[in-house]
Order: sequence, then C-alpha cells, then structure tokens
Amino acid sequence: MVIVRFEEVSKYYRKSRFGNEFVVALDNVSFEIDGGIVGLNGPNGAGKTTAIRLMLRLIEPTKGRVVTNFSPYDVGYIPQEAHPDEFLTLYENMVLILRLHGLSKDKSRTVARELVTKFDLMSHADKPAFKLSEGLKRKSIVLPILFGLEKRCYVLDEPFEYLDYETRMAVISRLRELKVSGAAVVLSTHNLYEAKNILDKAIILKNKLVKIVEENEISRLEEFLIAS
Repeated sequence: MVIVRFEEVSKYYRKSRFGNEFVVALDNVSFEIDGGIVGLNGPNGAGKTTAIRLMLRLIEPTKGRVVTNFSPYDVGYIPQEAHPDEFLTLYENMVLILRLHGLSKDKSRTVARELVTKFDLMSHADKPAFKLSEGLKRKSIVLPILFGLEKRCYVLDEPFEYLDYETRMAVISRLRELKVSGAAVVLSTHNLYEAKNILDKAIILKNKLVKIVEENEISRLEEFLIAS
C-alpha cells in the first residue's frame, strides 16, 4: 500500500516577505513510499525537511500534489528542531509528549517511568531541561515517540542527532521492530552508517529528485550521494 505519493511537487519560498524573488526548495519531484524504512538523503538545503513538512500537511506545495494514506493521529513525528520545555523535567517532558500523542495521563506516566528506567535516566529524570545536555534533551523527545507509541507511520528528521552510541543502536533496533510490525518509517539523516544499516530504500534529493536507491544498492548510498 502506498503511504505517501509526490506527484510533480514543487515548493518555492519567497526570499523576502514582500519581494518577488523565490528560493526553490523542491522542483517537480515525484516519488512513492510504500512501507519499510525509507531514507530522505541529500546535502543541507536539498529539500529533505520541506518534503517531510509536505508529507505531514504542515505546508502546502506550490505546484503538484501530495497524496497521503494516513491521518495525523497515525503518525509519530520527530522534527529536527524539536526542543523540550526548558522548565519541565526530563520525565515531565516525556509525559507531555505522550499526552500530546493521545495517551491517557496514567498511561503516559507509566510509560515515561518505564523509559526512564530502561534507558538508565533516573539520575536525570527530575532535572529541568535547561540543566540537561543536548543529548539528554534529545532523548526526552526521541524515546517517548519511538518507544512509547504504536503508530502506523513514523516521520523522523535527524533522530540520531546528539544521541550516544548505545541509544543510537537501540533506536536502530526499534526501527527494525517497527518495520516488522508493519509500520512505515520515513527517515532523514546525515549519518550514513545508520542509513546503510537500516534503509530499505533511499530517495536522494538535491531540490530535484536525483535518484531512488533500491535495497540492493543501499551499500552504494555514499557513492550516489557524492555523485549527486
């Protein structure tokens, strides 16, 4: 089943609020995502985050059409720029994220406590976010979404950023579990080691669609990115 389809999609942004000059984020891009773990790859400014925001209906295309086969309630979304509430504790931020994704208050608290224990975060659980390292702040967002929810689709923008090695390995293992369960995962990452180890397909963007890399070519992903 097709989860997302881009049909000749373009997205332009004005350089200034009242000007007539535009920046091209995506230009006439077409592709389909039909399950598994699919990467959006390319250099900075290639349109990866724009593509993600289009998938989630956070913005609309300038031209073309984006077709999705999920509702907002079916999605676990980790934005690249996500930040916890600086005045809530690590534990409270986890509870808040789970509540915002539809879990009850009691269930959110239970799941957050389990995650704090599982990932050995007890010594940090009651610290406000402004006292946490960037890695711990990122964990307070990534862990509840990936390990505390059961969604049909996960859209992850640089989820490995700031995470330590053990947590990155746990995330990779979880993504594989989600794939086996039938969930679709869309993953934007600059980390080629993780990408080559988990992707079933990669969509290389450079404002245009450069190449769709199928599973049997994923080991050559770095080569294709350099060539792009």
